[in-house]
Amino acid sequence: MSITLKLATVQDVQILHEIGIKSYCHHFGHLWNNKTELDDYLFKEYTPSKIISDINLANTDWFLIQSPLSIAIGLVKLSYHLPIPESSAIGTLLNKVYFSPHSTGQGFGKAVFQIIEQLAMKQGDQWLWLDVLADNHQAIRFYQSNGMQKIKEIMFTSQTQQTLEYLMSKKL
Repeated sequence: MSITLKLATVQDVQILHEIGIKSYCHHFGHLWNNKTELDDYLFKEYTPSKIISDINLANTDWFLIQSPLSIAIGLVKLSYHLPIPESSAIGTLLNKVYFSPHSTGQGFGKAVFQIIEQLAMKQGDQWLWLDVLADNHQAIRFYQSNGMQKIKEIMFTSQTQQTLEYLMSKKL
């Protein structure tokens, strides 16, 4: 058995919500200067109603990352057929790929990334793209080792802080 991505349905919303909140807070919560802004972001991204709304979109899929024992250990969110900012290219946006804290660093990322590439190609997209925090050096190295390249710097801005991010892409 190996790592799989299970297409999420409305029955999976609660587990997506829980994994999203736990994994995001574990990996990125410390980067927020203001707890209220963090809470607002989490509410915007991971409320059950937001996840259900996304699942109902024609060009967006949520997936549960399942371990060899079919236990949910992470999540993926993909949006297909979106233009890469300031480019003529259109591709699949890798919105989120998060592992639960206890599943991080166990070598599952490469297998998940290969499945993501296959899903994008199955949708007819020729590009995969994402944004990543510039300070997330481990993720940047991982994406580069999987053929992605930095194409642009962007700023994520909230009311109290600005954070540099990189747009990265890969031709499939």
